[in-house]
Amino acid sequence: MLGAGVDPRMFVQDYSGFTRAAEIQAQGMQNLGKGIAQGIEQFQELKKQSNLLAAEKKKNAMYIDSAINLYKDRDPNKAAQLQAERAMMDDSSLSLQQQVLQSQATREAISTELDFGYKAARMFNAQNKAYGGGSSQGGGGSGGGGATGGPPPTGYIVQ
Repeated sequence: MLGAGVDPRMFVQDYSGFTRAAEIQAQGMQNLGKGIAQGIEQFQELKKQSNLLAAEKKKNAMYIDSAINLYKDRDPNKAAQLQAERAMMDDSSLSLQQQVLQSQATREAISTELDFGYKAARMFNAQNKAYGGGSSQGGGGSGGGGATGGPPPTGYIVQ
């Protein structure tokens, strides 16, 4: 008989290649989805950091602007120097992080200078009172040493 020597199991189709290809494609889509999700998360984190840096820069700029106004009448040279420092903060060739670092350094320098001035004025008042000056703006005294009388250091408020 014709075809009696043919095994019907030989005609079973093998779809394993298509199945494997579908698995590979699904894995690729999953990896693509993970990559996009990670990219979005990183962008959100960078945006959050950028917002924090911008807020820090704004806070420092307000502090420096206040110092410029303080020095405007008392020490115009210092005010001009601070205006130059303030302009460097807005230099577009610097990254936001560099601008923030510049503003922090300027703010710390202003704070240190004001602190030293305040301490000098307090020492001046203490010396003035110790030598009988009594007035916070200098004045009389009992004569004698160079620490008595005369005005306090310029540009500082004496309390």
